[in-house]
Amino acid sequence: NTQAIEENTAENVDKVIKAGISKFLKAIYNSDSKSFKEMVDNDGVYSITYFVDGRDRNVILHLDKKEIRDDLVLANSEKMGIGLSSMFYSDLVNEIEGIPIHSTGLLNETSFNVDWHVNDENIIESKLEDIIATCRKINLENNEYIPQVFVLKDNFYAFANSSGVIEPAPEFTGDWVIFEKIKNEIKVRAVLKLQ
Repeated sequence: NTQAIEENTAENVDKVIKAGISKFLKAIYNSDSKSFKEMVDNDGVYSITYFVDGRDRNVILHLDKKEIRDDLVLANSEKMGIGLSSMFYSDLVNEIEGIPIHSTGLLNETSFNVDWHVNDENIIESKLEDIIATCRKINLENNEYIPQVFVLKDNFYAFANSSGVIEPAPEFTGDWVIFEKIKNEIKVRAVLKLQ
């Protein structure tokens, strides 16, 4: 029956994404750069620091796998990005099964409308406000400050611990990781810190 097949497929996707999140969390808390680098493919990873109140300059940084430091601080010779060990909380690695996965019609049609595979910080910077607006839209599907997963369009997933308000002006803070499922592997496309 079709419903049973769809449920089984959704269950398999949940297992794959939770396994990917578990690998990501273990890598960052054990400072296991080898495991983290396995989650980064030839398209590299973006580090995006966004200051919601405009107090500092936003930082967009693209790194390929070989540039990732062993201490998992995303940085190059010119810019400092996100220190991955400061993302999420360390006990979360033991709570993977309890992380909610949200999949709605609206989310399934939601996209960041950027090509995370392109190595061009200027393109990402030019789309930064759209990226943040998309994070807000996603977050409003369940605006709780808890670790949760949102299933998006085209095999993309947002893993977030973020919340915010719309009034008097939109202001969302928190940690985000954008994953892409390729075959049965989860690859990290971007990490975002909204502060």
